[in-house]
Amino acid sequence: MVLKIDDDTLRQLNETESEMLKYVYRHKAAVCSMSIKELAGELNCAPSSVVRFCKKIGYSGFSEVKYALQDDRSNTEPANSEVSVPATYESIMTDISTSIVGTAGLMQNERLYKVASLLNTDLPIYLYYPGGITDNLVTYLERLLMINGRTNVYQLHSGNMTAHLIQTIPEQAIIIFISASGMWHKTVKLAQTAKLHNLVSVGITPVYNNDVAVHCNYNLRFFAHQRENKGAEFTSRLCIYYLIDTLIEFYRQLKKGDEQV
Repeated sequence: MVLKIDDDTLRQLNETESEMLKYVYRHKAAVCSMSIKELAGELNCAPSSVVRFCKKIGYSGFSEVKYALQDDRSNTEPANSEVSVPATYESIMTDISTSIVGTAGLMQNERLYKVASLLNTDLPIYLYYPGGITDNLVTYLERLLMINGRTNVYQLHSGNMTAHLIQTIPEQAIIIFISASGMWHKTVKLAQTAKLHNLVSVGITPVYNNDVAVHCNYNLRFFAHQRENKGAEFTSRLCIYYLIDTLIEFYRQLKKGDEQV
């Protein structure tokens, strides 16, 4: 999304402000045609709250936010987060496209450079496997690192085993947490433990403020909204693959530069 928001600001958003951001993300085209009173009505808040939100994310007010949104030529509505009718091919593609565009808007070169610079060291890298389909993302990241010649990459599977290992891992190490929700209690607890033991932690988490991101030193953000169908979570992870690919490309360029030197 065209709204460029740094990670420190995302951390400071409260629950209400995070909901405002998600609403703007999901209804960009509609927001562009709303008055501040209309948006406040949709969000069940006062217009002054909308103004405070706009200023908190780095804009002078609602008019400037609308101006930034109007520059985005991909004002498409994502599919509803709750599945009430069978998904169509068009709705799925719209949802994926919107999340990819939003993730691209969040990718800041400075943040990617910092994380890629960490990868481009000799520090051991620990990858936490939380279980479920997110494990495929962790495996994907691990294999890309290995393909590009990164050594000292270690898997962490069992939550109890990981909690124990975190207490014995030297402080000069990197631990990476990938979370589709940012709220899975086991991952949150381990990120908190890693922080207490002064490990360098990297979170790959959603754009809204979340508990995993709070405890990580560095965060790479993606856009996605949680979706369930009869209790089964099937949120798309495609934007996370996209983010990982971009990060690895930064790492490759840094590594190539070192080799040329």
